[in-house]
Amino acid sequence: MATISSTAPRTATPDSTPTREPTWTTLPTLTRSEALDLVTRLREDNGGCRLPCWWGISPGDTSWAEAEQFLETFADSMETIDVTPGPTNHGQIALAHYVTFGIGGQQGGVTITTTDGTIAQILTGPITTSRTFQLSSLLRDYGEPSIVLLSTFSHPGPFGLPFGLVVFYGQSRFMAFYEVEGHVRGESVEGCFGSAGPYLWTWSGTESWDLARIQGETLGFDPTHGLRYLEDATEFDVPTFSAEFISGSACLRTPASMWAQ
Repeated sequence: MATISSTAPRTATPDSTPTREPTWTTLPTLTRSEALDLVTRLREDNGGCRLPCWWGISPGDTSWAEAEQFLETFADSMETIDVTPGPTNHGQIALAHYVTFGIGGQQGGVTITTTDGTIAQILTGPITTSRTFQLSSLLRDYGEPSIVLLSTFSHPGPFGLPFGLVVFYGQSRFMAFYEVEGHVRGESVEGCFGSAGPYLWTWSGTESWDLARIQGETLGFDPTHGLRYLEDATEFDVPTFSAEFISGSACLRTPASMWAQ
C-alpha cells in the first residue's frame, strides 16, 4: 500500500553569461483559518490546473524554490531528505520533501521529489484527493486511460480484503491508485469505488515508468499478488470500463480463484 509520511521516504545548462540566482520574497504565513480555507479551495479545483500539474505545481517546470515558497504559507511541517542514488547519479542531487497540512480535522500530506532543484515527481494521498479525483470524475475530466490494472485477494485476511485499482495515464504523466475494501460475492471478489480518493502520482517528462515501477510504487516490490491487466481479470476492456465507470455507480468483479494463494 502506498504511504505518505512526514518523517520517512522518496538542469540547468551552463550559460556563457553569468547570471544571478533569483531572489525569492517570503510570502506571509497564513493564519490557521486562512490556511484551511486555501486548502479547501485547492482541493476543489486543483489550483486551477490540470494534471500532471497539482495545486499549481508542475513537475518538470516548477522549481522547488517556487513550490516551497507557496507551500510554506500553509504547511504544518516540511522535511527534506537526501535520496540521491549511488555512483550512477551522474552528479545530480535528488531530494524528497515531505509536507503536511491541515484538512478540516484531518492531516493531509504530499511528497515532492526534486532533481537538482526541479520537481520530478509528486505523490499525494486520499485525504487530499477525495474531492477532485474520484474515479468517475477522473474518467470524465481526462478520458480513457492508457492502462488499467487491479489487485486483490480471494478472501479476507487479518487486515480485511483490499481491492486495488490502478488507472494509468502515461502520455498525461499521472497515475491514480484507488484502494477500497473488497467483498466476496459468490465466486467473485467485488470492489466499489464510489467517493474514494486515490493515491495520486504525477511526474515530469524525464521520468520513465513501466509495469515494474507501477507495481513497486503501488504494492511494493514483492507483493503477494501482483497487478493484473483489467482485460485479464474482469469482463471489461479499457474502453468499456471507462464508459461504465464514468457514472460513478459501477463496481468491478473479478474471479476469486484468480487471486487464491
